[in-house]
Amino acid sequence: MLYNNTKRLREFRIELFTFKLDDVLDLIYFCRFSLVFVSVNLNLDDSVIFPSAWELQEKLINLRIFLFRSPSKARVKNLTQHCVRYLPKLQVVQEFATEFCTGQGVPLPDPEEASPTASNLLHLTIDLDTDLRDAKDIHLRFPHVTHLKVFQDDFFPVEVVLHTIDFLLKFSKVEHLEIRLSRQSTFSHILEKFFETYNIKIKTLSVVSLSPTIKTCSISHIFQQCPNLEKLNFVSHQMEVDQLQPEINHLTELELLVTHISKDRSDLLSFILRPPTLERVKLIGQTENVEDVENVTCSIQGTKRILRKLKSLVIDMDCASIGQVKKDTFESYAELIDCVDECLKDDNLENVQFFMNSLDEYSTLIRCHTGTSGGPKIRSELFFSGAKRNQLNWFVDTDLISILNRFYIN
Repeated sequence: MLYNNTKRLREFRIELFTFKLDDVLDLIYFCRFSLVFVSVNLNLDDSVIFPSAWELQEKLINLRIFLFRSPSKARVKNLTQHCVRYLPKLQVVQEFATEFCTGQGVPLPDPEEASPTASNLLHLTIDLDTDLRDAKDIHLRFPHVTHLKVFQDDFFPVEVVLHTIDFLLKFSKVEHLEIRLSRQSTFSHILEKFFETYNIKIKTLSVVSLSPTIKTCSISHIFQQCPNLEKLNFVSHQMEVDQLQPEINHLTELELLVTHISKDRSDLLSFILRPPTLERVKLIGQTENVEDVENVTCSIQGTKRILRKLKSLVIDMDCASIGQVKKDTFESYAELIDCVDECLKDDNLENVQFFMNSLDEYSTLIRCHTGTSGGPKIRSELFFSGAKRNQLNWFVDTDLISILNRFYIN
């Protein structure tokens, strides 16, 4: 690895290539008087020997944010634990950067600064299946935590004894909470414990149900419990239904799985998309209630004039093939995008994207399928497998493609 002209490097972020761990450690040491933020892919296969505590402290002692990814989850976890244990100045160590995590605002390293007696860690991740046995006095070991992530194994989670969660309710500075759970019997109880403790403090909340058998609380309940919420990511396959509509005064970002929106609730999207502060929206899946999407379109056009500050709209239908796409849902989303473009393009709108799934953007998929793009056709062949071209006229919307292309070019 070449270090020419890097001595004053403040932020190092290259996530397209894989680096050797030793090379990254050497670079961090070489730039130790300026470098505060690192985000990289690492080769952490079994042949890689982790540095000793002494070497880690020598080379990374002044680093504040260390983000990395590797195919081996076990090795990532081991290196993360190693860093948390031996680098008390470190504020963040986790996988790739989120919107909460950049090098901005982080002071330059001070080589004369003594190591703190307690960890400076701001982002703390807790695996409920393995980490709770060491959780006693965890708030004293990590007194500065602002971002708390709590998760369980996706497939074989152990039963969590609820009183052990109490150790995680003593942090004084938590404002960002991420919960990913998979046990039906304890999901709601654990969620409510966190709500009761951190309620008005929570600015960012991610609640992900990893099991379709879990019935989560309603969106209304979330905003009742967390009235100062600014960012919400909510993934629920079954959700309690209520007719309450509490005030939503601070929400700026929303990511929502809509497959749980039932036919008996046609005002849920209109309700959650009404905050005047909302700037970024991502909808995932196909709602069972097309009327709810249509109501959003009407609310944008009509006197309610919702989403006037919208900067970004992303819709992902979460369909692996054309056979999974519901025509009425597709058409309601197309009408919503057309309405957003027509009514909001002169305001703050910067980005509109429409995906069939996480890999297939709609307009690109159509161009590959119709032969108007020189790109690889394997994705379109997989998506349209078994479908006859003359049966897909409803799916090829030239007006929609024009809108998406314009945002793609810009």
